[in-house]
Amino acid sequence: SVVEAAHEKRADGRVRRAQAHVDAAEAERAPLQLEIVAEQPMPLVASPPVAREFQVVSTPDFVRLIDACLVWRNDADMAAWLLANPARMTAQDAAHIRERLRSGTFRLRLECDGIDIPALEALVKKTGEEQA
Repeated sequence: SVVEAAHEKRADGRVRRAQAHVDAAEAERAPLQLEIVAEQPMPLVASPPVAREFQVVSTPDFVRLIDACLVWRNDADMAAWLLANPARMTAQDAAHIRERLRSGTFRLRLECDGIDIPALEALVKKTGEEQA
């Protein structure tokens, strides 16, 4: 009858789903098979880096001259160099240092490095007034 056919169909589905679980568990039990492929060198696609000329400025070792621009390792080194060379501070330098001085973390870093923060603030203010 129809009822018996439906019951048989449900039972077959349950057996099929249970067998899928059993197959998955058996697959987990089997050791993992890894295929070892012969090592092949990777082809280089990128072009070689362009060599850039730079020379170390004689004052501190953390300032470099790259493409006619002074480059510092970090802003604290820049502040130290600007304090040692106040005549070389530009309006952009003053604006950058003024912005950085708003950060408590930066001020703490300057203090730890032994940089005179009030002198730096005065230099930034003086440069800003001269440029205005």
